[in-house]
Formats: sequence, C-alpha cells, structure tokens
Amino acid sequence: MPAAACAGHFERYPAMPVAILMGQLSELAGLSLGEGQPFWIPQASVEAQNFCWAGESVTFEAQATSRQGPLNQFACRAVASDRTVGQMQLTLQRPTGDR
Repeated sequence: MPAAACAGHFERYPAMPVAILMGQLSELAGLSLGEGQPFWIPQASVEAQNFCWAGESVTFEAQATSRQGPLNQFACRAVASDRTVGQMQLTLQRPTGDR
C-alpha cells in the first residue's frame, strides 16, 4: 500500500481509505462475472475493522457464496499483516440481457 494512495487519510498516519478498500473487493468479485463485464451492486454490507497502513501488504479475497437468478452473492475480505481490516457481504447483478 503506497503512501500516495492514502492522501488525506490521515495526517502523519497514512492509511488506505475504506472506500478504496471496498472498491477493490467489489472489483475482485466482479471479475468472476467476466472480465470487463458491467455489473450493479444492489446490496452491500460493509464492515471496516481496522486500518491498512501505508507500507503494508494487503490481500483481497472474494468468494462466491450463492447465485439466485441474476443475483450473485459474495463474501469478501481484506487482510493486512495477518489481521482482517475489512469485510463485505456483496450482491452483484449484471444488467438485464447480459449472461
């Protein structure tokens, strides 16, 4: 995690913004629907548990948990230095007409 990616979060203690962390998890889950394919996020439950500090390595995980018609559910998690820094239960949906 480069310090430049943490601009404004926080003075003298750079940390990854939660929006960026959750955005990366969403993008990772979306790859399972097909690279470059559009998707909607009709539902997401977000939990930020800790900080990911500049200089730390972050691992992003997204596991498909169920599919009901056009809805695809995922359990997502970000881990830094062996601690969970964020989790998200995510539902993705392709636009109507996409397979």
